[in-house]
Parts: sequence; structure tokens; C-alpha cells
Amino acid sequence: MKEDVITTTRNGHGLKDVYHPETKTILTLSESGSVLTEPHDSYDRRDKTQELREKSVRKQKLIYLHGFGSSAASHTVKTLRELLPEFDVAAPDIPVDPAEALPFLRGLCMNEVPDVVAGTSMGGMYAQQMRGYKRICINPAFEMSKKSKALTEGIHAYFSPRKNGDTHFEITPEIILHHAEMEERQFDRITDEDRRQVWGLFADNDRQVEGGETLFRKHYDQTVRFHGGHRMDEAVIRTVLVPLIRKICRQ
Repeated sequence: MKEDVITTTRNGHGLKDVYHPETKTILTLSESGSVLTEPHDSYDRRDKTQELREKSVRKQKLIYLHGFGSSAASHTVKTLRELLPEFDVAAPDIPVDPAEALPFLRGLCMNEVPDVVAGTSMGGMYAQQMRGYKRICINPAFEMSKKSKALTEGIHAYFSPRKNGDTHFEITPEIILHHAEMEERQFDRITDEDRRQVWGLFADNDRQVEGGETLFRKHYDQTVRFHGGHRMDEAVIRTVLVPLIRKICRQ
């Protein structure tokens, strides 16, 4: 809309009015300003109590650590995010080499300050080592270098692509050696506080990891058994893992 400016004299002062030819109306500067500010003022007068309350509520944080050959795009991560809307679920792509993975995950926990860390299989082995946080080890693979049929030299395919698009990874003799070296030290310096902060979840039909529960019980007391296999299905996540996460975070 075209606007013409008309200068008039009122009480001896020169004032500028805005003239709209289409409507044949003249708006003073103060009137034209109110047209712009009134909607904004109306918006600001809304009751924003609930909006501010929602912004002030901090979501609890869960870090989930995937198993060998998996990624942050696993079905478990998707299910946890759906079933735990009150949580911010962080799920990193874990580096293949333990020499890189362990410091990476410890740094992630320092930055994210999770309320709980949960991990499956190899992720459970890493979760146990995130000292200082509440942790859930699900069918943890504590002795991959000795007992895992998956940790073998060669090129392997990820179960789901990584965030960077990678679909395959290589296991070298050096990586297997790094696993063995880490496994020797993974239970060092466990404190009484650690024992109160760690839970183990073990399936009654796990055919992939042997001896995980026996080794766990040498160092920790809190265990939960569930019906199922090495990989949790949605029913186990819903009825076993999610309730335990919520219970731990209420303590």
C-alpha cells in the first residue's frame, strides 16, 4: 500500500501524518505506531506460566551404548526414545578400537552428565567402566577377546549405518590386542559406591555371551534376570529396562 506523508501544523508544531489514498484516512505517527504494537502487546499479555514452566524443567539424561557392530541408529535407541519421552536419550557411535572408544565415552559422560548410562553386550562392558554414574549393564560382553565369535580379523558390516554413512569396519590384530589389554583392567579400583550404582540385566537364553553374569557377580550385587535372548526385543525394553531406568533415577 502506498503511503503519502502530509505535513500539518498543530498548536504551532509541524507534525507528519500518514495518508492512505486507498482508505482515504490519515493516521498520525502515534496512531500508526499503535497499529504495529497492539498485536505484539496482546501477544505479550498471554499467560506464559505453563510455557516458562516447561522450559524450566530439565529432562533427565540417558546415554545408551550399543553393542559390537551396531550403531546409534539401532532399534533399541529408537524404542527408548519412544518409551522415555521425559528423557533426553543420547546414543553415540562408539569407535571400533577400545583405545579410542574408552576415552571418547568417558569424555562424553563428563560433557553430558547423564542420570544413567545403559549399554548392551560390548556397550554393557563399556558402561561398567563409566565410573561415577549410575549404570545398567545388559548382557555385558566382558571377555570379547577370549570368547566372542564376532571379534575376528577382517572387514565387517554394521547392523545399521553410522551417522557418517559408514556401513563397514575393519578389525585388526591391534584392535583385538587393545580389547584384551582393556579387559584385564576393566574391574580395577571398584569402590563400594560403584557397587551401589551398577545393575546387571541378564537374559535366561543368551547364546552369544557366556560367563557374563558369573563375572559380574564377582564384583557387583544388583542383578535382574529376564526371559529372552542376547538382544532385547521391544517387550523386554518396555517391561524390564524402562521401569528399571525410571526406578534408578528416582533413587
